[in-house]
Amino acid sequence: PGPLQPVVSVVDITCLSPENGGVINFDTVVGGTPPYEYAVDGVLFASSPKLAGLFAGEYTVVVRDSAGCEAELEQLVAPAPELLVFAGPDEEIRLGDTVILQAQASSATAVFEWAAQDSSGLLQSASEWGVSPKLSTLYRVVAVDTVSQCRAEDEVWVRVSKERQV
Repeated sequence: PGPLQPVVSVVDITCLSPENGGVINFDTVVGGTPPYEYAVDGVLFASSPKLAGLFAGEYTVVVRDSAGCEAELEQLVAPAPELLVFAGPDEEIRLGDTVILQAQASSATAVFEWAAQDSSGLLQSASEWGVSPKLSTLYRVVAVDTVSQCRAEDEVWVRVSKERQV
């Protein structure tokens, strides 16, 4: 038989998986003498080609055939991507004025939902929202990355000045 030639795939950590949701799969092994055993540490071998329960990090994975021949591969389980959102600076407006709130996220595939943190129940699903509150109001924006499903949120105060112009 020829030398061991494993092919592996990696399932990285996502925002929906637990911190130890990484997986390294031995998809195929060519060469050597079956059956094969697999290990993430080179010590504790098992018959399953699926090495699960892995935290983000670098791993040396090993496949061993029945004759004791081994092949090692370096693999990386990537952490969940971090999503950041910025609701903008706090604003101050005069009673009756409108201000445009604009959210920015660290991902181009993020979608946004704004909510007024008062009894109005107002919602807006867009990166921008023109608001004209009668009272000082806290607005919260939640961003969700449509690819990674990561979530982030931020808040911005809109303070309403009721001083009258004379």
